[in-house]
Amino acid sequence: MNKILNLRFSLYRPNAETSLIQIRPMLADGRLTYYLPKDYRIAPRHWDAGKGRAIADSRENKELKGNPSLKTFLQNVNTEITRTENTFTDIMQECQRKGIKPSIDYVREELVKRLDKVTVIDDRTFFLSFVKKYIDTDTSCLPSSKRSHRSSLKVITDYCESIHKNPRLDDITLGFYNGLVSYLKSTKHSRGDYYKPNTIGKIIKNLKTWMKVAYEQGLTNNNDYSKKAFKKTDVPVETIYLTEDELNKMYTCELEPRLRKICDTFIIAAYTGLRYSDFSRLTPQNITSNKTIKIVTQKTGVTSEIPMADIIKEIVKRYDGSFPPVPSDQKFNEYIKEVARKAGISTPCMITETKEGLKYQKTVPKSELVTAHTARRSFATNAYLAGIPPISIMKITGHSTEKAFMKYIRISVEDNANQLKEHPFFSSKGMKIAR
Repeated sequence: MNKILNLRFSLYRPNAETSLIQIRPMLADGRLTYYLPKDYRIAPRHWDAGKGRAIADSRENKELKGNPSLKTFLQNVNTEITRTENTFTDIMQECQRKGIKPSIDYVREELVKRLDKVTVIDDRTFFLSFVKKYIDTDTSCLPSSKRSHRSSLKVITDYCESIHKNPRLDDITLGFYNGLVSYLKSTKHSRGDYYKPNTIGKIIKNLKTWMKVAYEQGLTNNNDYSKKAFKKTDVPVETIYLTEDELNKMYTCELEPRLRKICDTFIIAAYTGLRYSDFSRLTPQNITSNKTIKIVTQKTGVTSEIPMADIIKEIVKRYDGSFPPVPSDQKFNEYIKEVARKAGISTPCMITETKEGLKYQKTVPKSELVTAHTARRSFATNAYLAGIPPISIMKITGHSTEKAFMKYIRISVEDNANQLKEHPFFSSKGMKIAR
């Protein structure tokens, strides 16, 4: 107990212009981070790191001469430090007398109560309340992103209920992160399966976004979210593309009207490289007099102009100069798999899945991996294989770097070899062999 009572006061940001003063003692269930009120922010040059006190002696701090208001302020800082130290000591001694384990929540609540800091505990400091308000009021978020945020909030709310805690923003530490990740790896979601690594990664990504917003709004001084260990899990995604032959099989197969509209839309996406959020809102107004499709992409706000392939002109003509109606992304992904099955896109594909931390492989028909985004990858890959320069393809897909663009290229070893066969390096046009 004596070791715990020797509180060390330090600056939260010792290299900043001014900094909050903090204590970070180890308690029964981890490390408590507690900040003195913002009224006591101090310039690091007025702080003695060794003593953990403000330099209020004019013999040590030359700026105090002729500056009585600064001297009063620094003395008040030290008074508040002593007050906090005494209050903390009282709490710990009471815990010892009563045989109570001093938990982070208990000690923080007692400090707040005894130091009259109740005014700072408003609804915004509670994590779940803050996130709900953020999702409801953020106008920059796309509808698909809002769905992702709400889904992540629901999962984290379930976790908080499982540990019987309504955390504050200050509680979203590495400890909270580790507990959440462990929970997600060992818990089945509503559809009866375990959370996959990339699903966990999306939840952590949203969590980091929320904490960054709260930090930037000054609602918390907790920046654990920015630490290296507070990372989103990420594994390579099993992705595919459809060859031009496979796209043709889909386009020419017999389909009922419901699936024909889905197929036609997929073909349009496969020859424009547009995302679902863009191809789902195409109208005749997007067709220019030069027979190109021009659209401001929703995700990036960049204008993209794409030549209309003959197959797209044929589809548009079938719909009287317009585009097929598009259902929700969830329904679209469900129906396009049905189209792929009917078209015989059945090549076996090996995929890797993770359950409860264990990886295993299984084989599925290629049709089961087809989604709306497969069309965009198919466009990038087929255009690349056709010899279109990457920079020209990137002008259409909107990728700003070749590194990001190359993630979309899904060519097989055989595709790569066939493409290289015609290169002068591998042909008779290359280096002459001495006879």
